[in-house]
Amino acid sequence: MKKLIQIIIVLLIIYIGLKITLNHFSPGHNITYQINQDIKVTETLTLRSKYDNYYFKINVKNDTFPIQIYNTFNKSKKLIKDVKYIETDGYKCIYPIFKNNYHKDVMCLKNNIITYYKDLKNKYPKLDNFVSKLSNYSSVSDDSNKIETPNYTLYPDNVIDNHYLGVMNYKGIYTINNKNIKDIKLLNKDLIVNKKLLTGLIDNYFIIANYDENYEFRKFYLVNLLNNDIKEITSSKLISFDSYFMGSVDKNIYLFDKDSKTQYKINPKKETIEEVGNEQIGIKYFNIDKWETLKSNLFNEEKLFTYYKDNIEYRNDNYYYVKEDDHYIIYRANKQDDIKTYLFETDRIDDIYYIDDYIYFIKENDFCYYNDEVGVKKILTYKELGFNDNLEVYVYKSN
Repeated sequence: MKKLIQIIIVLLIIYIGLKITLNHFSPGHNITYQINQDIKVTETLTLRSKYDNYYFKINVKNDTFPIQIYNTFNKSKKLIKDVKYIETDGYKCIYPIFKNNYHKDVMCLKNNIITYYKDLKNKYPKLDNFVSKLSNYSSVSDDSNKIETPNYTLYPDNVIDNHYLGVMNYKGIYTINNKNIKDIKLLNKDLIVNKKLLTGLIDNYFIIANYDENYEFRKFYLVNLLNNDIKEITSSKLISFDSYFMGSVDKNIYLFDKDSKTQYKINPKKETIEEVGNEQIGIKYFNIDKWETLKSNLFNEEKLFTYYKDNIEYRNDNYYYVKEDDHYIIYRANKQDDIKTYLFETDRIDDIYYIDDYIYFIKENDFCYYNDEVGVKKILTYKELGFNDNLEVYVYKSN
C-alpha cells in the first residue's frame, strides 16, 4: 500500500509538471462561449509571438464588436463574464464586463465604425442614461491635478511610470519622468524654428546640434531622458547646418552633411562622432534589413533610412489615418476584421509614438496619449506645440 501511494505521488508530480510545461509553451487558445441567447464571444489568446495578445470577437445578433488587448492575463479563459447592450439613436452599443476587473469603455457601432462612449458623452440622452445605470462602469478620471506655470501645464497623474518623455522648447528640452518635469537649458540663444532641426532620439538620449553657432558647428548636446544628465560630444571636423539625420541603427544615429557630402555615425554611449561616408567611398544606406553603399549625390534631397516594407512598422499597420481639412483622424482596424475603431484626431501625423498599448500624439497645444482602458489623456499643455510644428516630442520606454 505504501509503495502504491508513492507511485501515485510520483505520477501526480509528473502530471503537474507536464501541465505546467505545456501551459508555458502553449501557443494560446481559441474558444467560443455564450453570454446569453443573443450574445456570443470568440476568445483567442495568441502567445509565442512578438506581441502576445487577446482578441475577442463579440457577436450580438448580426453585428460584431472586436477587442484586442496586449496582455496575457495569466492565460485565463472566458474572460468576459457579461455584456450589456443597447440600441439607440442609430448606434448599437455594448459594455463588456471582464472577470479580472479589466475595464473597457462602452463601444458603439454605426456604419461599420466603432466609437467609444467618451466621444459620444452628453450627445445622446438615452445612451447617457444607459451608462449611468451601469453599476460597474469605470469612468475615466479627469485631469484636475495640474502643475501650472506661465509656460506650460503638466498633468502628473497621467504620466506612465516607465515612459520617459521629451518636449522641445526654444533653448533646450522639457524632460518628463517620474511625474516631474524639468526645463533643461542647452542653448544661450533662442532657436529659430523655421525648418526641421538637427534633433533626434537615439535610444534614451535626446540629441541636438549646437545652435549657438551660425553656419557650421562641431558640438552636439546629449540629454539622457532617464536621469536628465547632459553630455557634450565634439566632431573633429566642422559640420554644416545644411545637414539632416538619416535614421538610427544599433543605437547609432547617422547624419549626412549636404555641403561636404559627408556622412557621420554618432554613438551617444561611447561619445564618438565618426566619419563613415563621403564622395569617394560612398554613403552607407540602411534598407529594411541590410546596408547598401550609394553615391553621395542621391542624398542631396533628404533620403531617410528604410526600416520596414512600405515604411510601416509591424504593430503600426493596425492603425491608419484619414486626412480631413488640416488634421488627421486616426482609426484602428485589427488584422482579424475590417471594422474601424475611431481613436483620436491629431494635427501632426509624423509625431506619433507607439509604445505597447499607448499611442502618443500632439493635438493643437496638447501632448497626449491614447490607451484603450483610459481613452485620451493629456500629459502636457504647451502653446508652442500648436504654434510651431518643428518643436518635436520624444518618447522612450525603459525596461
